[in-house]
Amino acid sequence: MHRIDHATRLVDANGVGRDGFTEGSAVPPVAATVVTDAFLNAIQEEICRAIELLGGTLSSSNKEQLGTLLAVIQTLANGATQGPGSSADNRLTRFDGTTGKQVQSSVVGCDDSGNVTGVGNLQVLGTITLTGEVVYNAGKTRVIRLGLTGLTSVQSATVYHLLSGRTELRSDDASYYIDLAPYLTTGCSIDQIDVRVEPGSGSPTRSATGDRVRARLETSTGDNILTTVAAEATDDTTSLQTISLTALATTVNLATTRYVLSLEAGVDAATNHDSIYWIDVTVTDAGPRNF
Repeated sequence: MHRIDHATRLVDANGVGRDGFTEGSAVPPVAATVVTDAFLNAIQEEICRAIELLGGTLSSSNKEQLGTLLAVIQTLANGATQGPGSSADNRLTRFDGTTGKQVQSSVVGCDDSGNVTGVGNLQVLGTITLTGEVVYNAGKTRVIRLGLTGLTSVQSATVYHLLSGRTELRSDDASYYIDLAPYLTTGCSIDQIDVRVEPGSGSPTRSATGDRVRARLETSTGDNILTTVAAEATDDTTSLQTISLTALATTVNLATTRYVLSLEAGVDAATNHDSIYWIDVTVTDAGPRNF
């Protein structure tokens, strides 16, 4: 496209550098602008090619072709998304706000080979199909809160009750245990176990020091009875407190070894039982490790 450039044009007719047309005048004598074939052809091709490039077919009977196509373009522009002025290479975009038109960058990236990085927590609603290896990073420490419904009594006559927010260990010198295997993976390390307890007021029997509740991490191999005591912690008072098995550094091998947390209650009166509020197991996952 170009502005009229014939010698008879009116210089700066539409502003500085924007020459235009004049009808001319008799006094003073000014020639009318000559409309050249080059100028008319330029206008024709600018309009016709725009229609054709936008998918239209020229028609002498339709005088609204250009307007119709421009209206379509405007509709698309109204629904277009807008992003930041710049972005990091390979970063995934995400919506910004609720208009559906504003997008922003994210910390998650996907390179040209399909490798995804920067993912935090991932919620999966369907099935994940894995065709390669999944590697768990080394040194990831996590705290697992055990379900108290998993308590099992060693003595058949001894029972426990699940109450609101706590579990009561019945007395009679009782022992209870929780199999830790469902919470562990081979290669991880059991670092610490914390038990929130509130002992009853009965007579202690498990230790000469007068413990009322004892927690032990026990291991066994094969069909042997649980005899290997890894660590112990006792609570000698009747107050609500946390007893901890610390510095365990027990490396797990589920193929050969069984890992059990045992809880021992003292001989208390019938109405004074030992209460367990929660049990936390701190583990450090091994790695890199393939699933």
